[in-house]
Amino acid sequence: MALDVELLTRCLDETDQEIIRVGRDRHEHLRENTKLAAVFLLLLRCVSLFRSMMKLAQSQRLDAFDAVRRAYLEGWLLAFQFRIDGERGDAGKWLASRGGSWMAEIFMLEEYAKGRGHDAPDLGNDYGELSELAHPTRAAAENSAALTLWRLGLNADAVTVEQAIASLDEGMPAMLYRLLWLVLDEDVSLVPLGVDEKNMPTAMKFCEKRQQR
Repeated sequence: MALDVELLTRCLDETDQEIIRVGRDRHEHLRENTKLAAVFLLLLRCVSLFRSMMKLAQSQRLDAFDAVRRAYLEGWLLAFQFRIDGERGDAGKWLASRGGSWMAEIFMLEEYAKGRGHDAPDLGNDYGELSELAHPTRAAAENSAALTLWRLGLNADAVTVEQAIASLDEGMPAMLYRLLWLVLDEDVSLVPLGVDEKNMPTAMKFCEKRQQR
C-alpha cells in the first residue's frame, strides 16, 4: 500500500506545532535546563528526522534512510527514557552535553514496556541492525552497492529491493505511531508533557485507528 504522505505530514505538523506552543508558553522557549525541555527538544528532533525519512523513502534512498532512521531511533529512545518518571539525573547530563549522555538504556525501556503490559519491542535488536547499516561496515557497503545496481537496472535481486521499499511504506505508519504515543500518552508513570489533544486532531484519529488494528 502506498505511503499516505499527506496524512503523516499533517500528524507531524500538529505535533511539532503543539510541542513548540507548550515550550514557548511554559518552558521559556525550551531554553531552560529541565527534564521537560530535554524531552521536547528530543521530540522536535524526532519529528524533523521523520520528515527526512519520508523524503528518503519516497526517493527510494534506502541506505540513507537507514542512517537517518538510526539517528531518529536514538532520539526517540532518549526522549522515552527522559519521560519515565523517577529516572536518574540523565537529562541533566544530556543538557550539559556530558560525554555518552545521549545513549539510552535500552534494556530499561524494554522492561518498562513489559511492566505496562505491552509486548516489548526488541529495541536492542532494532538498534543493532541499524547501527550496522549506518556505519561503513561490509553489510552497509553491500547494501549501497545493491541499490546502485538496482537504479542502473543491473541488479539481479531487484525483487528484494522492491520488497524492501514496500516494507518501508508499511512500516512508516508504525514508526509514526510510536512517536505520537510518546507525545500523547499521559500514564502516571510518565512525566506529563501538558500537550493539548484538541490541537492534534489528525494525530489523535491516526492513533485511534492504529490501536483498533
